[in-house]
Amino acid sequence: PGSKSVACIVQSGNAGTHAVVLTSAAQGRADPADAPVVEYEPTILAIRPVLGSLAGGTLITLYGDGLDGLPCSAVALGGVPCSPPEVMGGRVPVGAEDNSTAVSILRCLTPALPGFNEESHWDSWPLETRVDLTVLVPASRASDVRGDFSYAANRTPSVAAVAPPTRSAALSTTIRLDGTSLGDSSEAPLVFVDSQACSVVAQNPMNISCWLQRSSPLAATTHKPVVWIPGNGFAAMGPLSTFTSHFEVRAVSPASGSLAGGAILSIDGVGFSVIDPLKHEVTVMLTNGMQRTCKVLAGNASHLRCELQGAAPLASVHG
Repeated sequence: PGSKSVACIVQSGNAGTHAVVLTSAAQGRADPADAPVVEYEPTILAIRPVLGSLAGGTLITLYGDGLDGLPCSAVALGGVPCSPPEVMGGRVPVGAEDNSTAVSILRCLTPALPGFNEESHWDSWPLETRVDLTVLVPASRASDVRGDFSYAANRTPSVAAVAPPTRSAALSTTIRLDGTSLGDSSEAPLVFVDSQACSVVAQNPMNISCWLQRSSPLAATTHKPVVWIPGNGFAAMGPLSTFTSHFEVRAVSPASGSLAGGAILSIDGVGFSVIDPLKHEVTVMLTNGMQRTCKVLAGNASHLRCELQGAAPLASVHG
């Protein structure tokens, strides 16, 4: 009986607030309801790189103590949380892990500079803007400045135009993105259209060409690609860096025909193939639930002509 005290030295741990758990060999575990808490502060020894894109997405590495297991959302630049090293759900290349030091390492993508308008003209971009780096845990020390990072215009890739400006969603095709600081062939950039990857087939500092697979039929839709450049981050996408894709049927005539087939259908729409209209497969769903194929005879980007096929003849047996 009587009060006793235990002294211990906290070794390297994870940043945050932690409950103290005491276990006695003779008496077992202490009541957790009465457990005190300790706050473990992170230490940032270095940030690399220290410059990045105004549009965000720069892969930064933090070196220090207490960073193991820390989510990127607990690191903020200019008060805005960072994000995991992923683009559209896919992990960005981070290079080999550095196991030569005893410090803990955290890799994250930077947010965009607060207030940055990527559609503004490049000559209005700030040349360089420094912001504070803070770690949001433990909460009592969330405002402590633990380093800094600078956003720079000369580290910001940009895309000014996309060609072609209109494409058929029914066809896989190459799209070209024109801009500046789009990298070189040493490391491939990542390009996404909505959530669909566009596989890079060629690149230089002025443009990127990527192969975009066809998608489901859809009405006219405007897309703005997402472009991530290794070493810099996200590209600023200008107001003309969009394109439209579509593939839809708007009218079919005549509205009725013989079940035996032979009717020539005229199909009007957008997004049909202009290179090889015969590659289209046309199926007509009848009101009784049955289907008939329609053999394509000719067509262009907005019109197809096809011959409706009839039902197979029924076999009969006479005894």
